[in-house]
Amino acid sequence: MVGAGFMNLIQILHALDRNRAEKHGKAKASGKVLIAAIHPGSFFNSISPLDAPSTRQPRYQEMATCTGARGVIDTLPGSLPLSIVPDNLNPEEVAGSWIATLDSLSTDDFIGEALWKDLYALTGLPRTFYSAKVIEKAWNDVSTVHKPCGFTFIRGTAEVVRRMPNLSWVDARFMFQTRGRPSSICSGIVSLVSDDRGNTWKIWILRTILERLEGHPDVDVPNPQTQPIHANANQYDCLVVGAGQGGLSTAGRLQSLGINYLLIDKNDNIGDNWLLRYDSMKLHTLRAYAHLPFERTFPCDSYPELLSKYDLAKCYKLWCEKLGINVRLSSQLVSGSWDKEGKKWNLVIRGQDREMRVSARHLVLATGAGGHIPISPTFPEREKFGGLVLHSAEYKSASQWKGKSAVIIGSANTAHDICNDMVEAGLSSITMVQRGQTFVLPFQFYQQGKNMSHHFDAMYELLIEANKPQVRYNDTLSTNLADRIECSNPLSIANKMATCRFNAMMSQNNEQFDALERVGFRVKRCGNPLSTLYEEGGRHYIDVGTSAKVVQGLIKVKSGSLITSYTKNGLMFEDGCELEADIIVLATGYEMSLRPTVARILGTDVAAQIDEFWGLDEEGEVRGAWKPIGHPGLWYMGGPFGHSRFFSRFLSLQIKAELAGTPLVLYSSTPGNRASVEGKDHANGSHV
Repeated sequence: MVGAGFMNLIQILHALDRNRAEKHGKAKASGKVLIAAIHPGSFFNSISPLDAPSTRQPRYQEMATCTGARGVIDTLPGSLPLSIVPDNLNPEEVAGSWIATLDSLSTDDFIGEALWKDLYALTGLPRTFYSAKVIEKAWNDVSTVHKPCGFTFIRGTAEVVRRMPNLSWVDARFMFQTRGRPSSICSGIVSLVSDDRGNTWKIWILRTILERLEGHPDVDVPNPQTQPIHANANQYDCLVVGAGQGGLSTAGRLQSLGINYLLIDKNDNIGDNWLLRYDSMKLHTLRAYAHLPFERTFPCDSYPELLSKYDLAKCYKLWCEKLGINVRLSSQLVSGSWDKEGKKWNLVIRGQDREMRVSARHLVLATGAGGHIPISPTFPEREKFGGLVLHSAEYKSASQWKGKSAVIIGSANTAHDICNDMVEAGLSSITMVQRGQTFVLPFQFYQQGKNMSHHFDAMYELLIEANKPQVRYNDTLSTNLADRIECSNPLSIANKMATCRFNAMMSQNNEQFDALERVGFRVKRCGNPLSTLYEEGGRHYIDVGTSAKVVQGLIKVKSGSLITSYTKNGLMFEDGCELEADIIVLATGYEMSLRPTVARILGTDVAAQIDEFWGLDEEGEVRGAWKPIGHPGLWYMGGPFGHSRFFSRFLSLQIKAELAGTPLVLYSSTPGNRASVEGKDHANGSHV
């Protein structure tokens, strides 16, 4: 199982044959900006400009991609700068002088292909703006409303970031305030690039982040309770449904802000969302990524690098007890309706022995993608098969099947975990049915990433050029800071950097993948790993050891042919092959949409008004999670550990602002922006 709680994470890539990259080695100039396209598996090639670039502009590089289907992430603008920062540069001097100019920005302060990512600070939403002209227009619009001021360089934060040959820039952090309604305290990160001589500096990436609402408690400081805040058994400011990492993080943040809330979960114990999964389950991501808000939930001297489900459940429970989280277990939300006049939800919760009716101004659905509804493919003639068929959601252990044969349909994390479990249990035959190419990400990629500097998520830890002992998610760097650096980076840039690094690392492990392909396992070797997280819902395996068992023949592979039907003894394939099995496990994932869950509980009218939970909009932002989704007082919460932990703060701040009578002002349209969402009714918040 993947680990980050969210069905191992959500997405896949645009895939492809590197050798056919059409733009390899070509460069073109457009205006003052030079674009160089390179092979994604190589580092920055030297280029010859078609037209000499302006001395006031740095040069740029656009990542070439392999041929294949293109998703939203592949179409996003933005490029990597071919910029070299002199070795003797003092980044503090450069950054300090530049941050002083943020009071009055213009297009001249940005490179042509600049990006600005705002996390609720000035737009009330997670948004990304592309190009200097669009940024200037949007910045001026929101500045009129919010009146940003007091831009202050945080001394000691400026650094030269050197990723690859010919790719370096200056990063610095800053603070500022807004004086609109609501007034707020915000932070930011600026990335500066220079011309060839290091004389002229311009903004490549600007990031702004909402930190606090003026006059209200700090959402990042815990507020432990011995009894619920403003306890009332029937009326709440907010009801949170689901006590996984998303629901727990949200409950803790709401409590920090003094909001009257109730958290409910259908299970009997905190942590059951992990404990009820298969016995051998461990995370495939690093321990330092899995913390809940406010603390290091899993101390490095007490827990292994790869946490087990028992580790997660234990620490979740301790965290809840320590903070005094107001949670009601063995309780399900069964129905609800929106009171338009009263601006509240009227909700029915079913407990073990009775139903209770409550009202809440806000309802947060933190039930996981699709509410954990399994995808179970059907094949003809099921009645012929006399063995056991179950979805991986029902799978616990293979210990009772020693000596039997099994077929596992699927080839991502969960499928590999189950196959490995079956090897350990002594099954006589284990066959993995692979329905398409699979990304195999060796765990050593993660371990290399553990010692890396910030910026690019790239399947959590991996895929970044190692150059510093300091890194985002480790046992020394503040998780709060790591989240800000990680989650505020524009996805376009994260994707380009990750793809370059990923393909380079993949090309260095050819024999490892060749060995898998020799036994029939089809490896996707080139592509875009962040699409796995945001657009596809999995289809990758983080190799913590099972690939070796595939190569050894302990786990057989069937690929390249579709299942046509069940047989008396197993499964029949298009190529005429029959696989015999006593047990068939469907490791085929879960539904991604939460709208069916909303329709079932709140009605089809509500479901018709709201956006999808996951996936990307045209700006490269997650579609529905953590922001207004189209109906008043209704929110989605979820995602991998880092997303749940970090974005729970923004969800809670939005709710606090609305309860205080000063909802965040939403800037939802930018004339001329490639990804204008003009006219979309976000329902919560006011509009510029």
